[in-house]
Amino acid sequence: MPKVSLCAYCSTPFTPNRKTHRFCSSSCASNNTNALLREGPLYKLCPGCHRTFKSTIKSKVFCSVACKKGKHRFAPILCSWCGCTFIPRAKKQIACSTKCQGLLYRDEHHFGGHLRTAVGYNERTCWVCSKSNLKVMHVHHVVGHQTADEPLVALCAGCHWLVGQLGKRTFLDDAHKVADLLTLSRFQKGLEDKRTIVKYE
Repeated sequence: MPKVSLCAYCSTPFTPNRKTHRFCSSSCASNNTNALLREGPLYKLCPGCHRTFKSTIKSKVFCSVACKKGKHRFAPILCSWCGCTFIPRAKKQIACSTKCQGLLYRDEHHFGGHLRTAVGYNERTCWVCSKSNLKVMHVHHVVGHQTADEPLVALCAGCHWLVGQLGKRTFLDDAHKVADLLTLSRFQKGLEDKRTIVKYE
């Protein structure tokens, strides 16, 4: 007697032609794919290599056949940036992901290995506005790439852009002009009365 299965999309009983047959018709398979695409990919942690991967199949557990069978060319190592355990796919791989690899490259080539020492970096807090739990965090050179041991501060994207734009202005040595700029900014936010705006002749 042929085996009867339930369609993975509409739950209608049907007789599969092969073991991997999950849908009763091509329309159900297409509708299921469109539904998964609308929901977006699922991010899972592979129990074999401890690597995060994305998949549109809810029942998928392992990221690859090698992880499923437990056959890997290299032994597990620690990521040089985040410290998590992972199985490298190449002999020279030292980071668990492209994100960690990018942070390692930035740390070595742009910050002289002192990226983690930036004020507010480990706390993920902006040094200027004190905004915390930053998803995107910028590290600013205080004196501008001049020394290898220069102080570094963590900034949010908005404060980093503002610091860069103000650094290009030529009136920063004039205290009155800087005060006028701050007054206009506070007036726009409703923190200053319009009578405080003074026109210098």
